Amino acid sequence: MELDWLLLSVTGILLILVLYLNFILHRTGRQLEEQAIHLQQLQRDFGVLCTDRAELGNQIVRLDQRVKKLAEWQDQINLHTPEARAYSQAIKMVRSGADIDQLVARCGLSQNEAELVYLLHNASSGPNTVSG
Repeated sequence: MELDWLLLSVTGILLILVLYLNFILHRTGRQLEEQAIHLQQLQRDFGVLCTDRAELGNQIVRLDQRVKKLAEWQDQINLHTPEARAYSQAIKMVRSGADIDQLVARCGLSQNEAELVYLLHNASSGPNTVSG
């Protein structure tokens, strides 16, 4: 009789253990499925990011090309206008040490234009350099 109890007790414990392991296995399987779904979503998101990054890189290249073309176009326009040549000459003269009167005389600038060019391009000019 004692042996029957012992066998019954061991069988009960084993049954409880099997049920517990089955529960753990089922829960782990669900977690694994959830992780697989999450991994698939991350892979899709990563693919979208890679595509977006490539498109953004292409847009940057196109914008850079446009900026270079615009800069070249602006340089060409600036070189062909007499005013631009006068200002370029005045800037070079200021950087070489010319004063405001020399800019007016040699470049044909007004007094105000010469003062502005002088203030903008004279490295040693301070806020009180030009009297007015």
